[in-house]
Amino acid sequence: MPLAHIRMCCVVALACAGLAHTTASIQGPPSPQARPALSPGTGAVSGVITDATTHQPIEGVNIQLGPPPSRVGRMANEFTDERGRFAFIDVSPGTYFINAIKAGYGDGHFAAGVLGAGGGSITIADGEWFSEANIEMPRLGAI
Repeated sequence: MPLAHIRMCCVVALACAGLAHTTASIQGPPSPQARPALSPGTGAVSGVITDATTHQPIEGVNIQLGPPPSRVGRMANEFTDERGRFAFIDVSPGTYFINAIKAGYGDGHFAAGVLGAGGGSITIADGEWFSEANIEMPRLGAI
């Protein structure tokens, strides 16, 4: 089954579960030997990554959701699909940053950071779905 189809199934499942916003995807379970078991949260974070100039979606961007520990017990990673979409599910309540990395593009961060530093934060409550974690990434120039 294609990953895009699996992600769309998650969207439907989360919508039926009463979460209030847009897209979702699946991450594999953590290895029990590698990390302590954590109670999964019921929140979700999703967004779309686009080119800052063309505003077209960017596929294959590495998205990092970090601290506090997610259900996997460390910073969580996800990759955007062909429409630039990403989602994290089972997010525990807390305050998180979101970074976006892809070769050929300048690093992307969700929201403005403190004193102009890259990357603001979002706070997720249990059962909340933050669907507006959109990031524009500037394409790097070459000579």
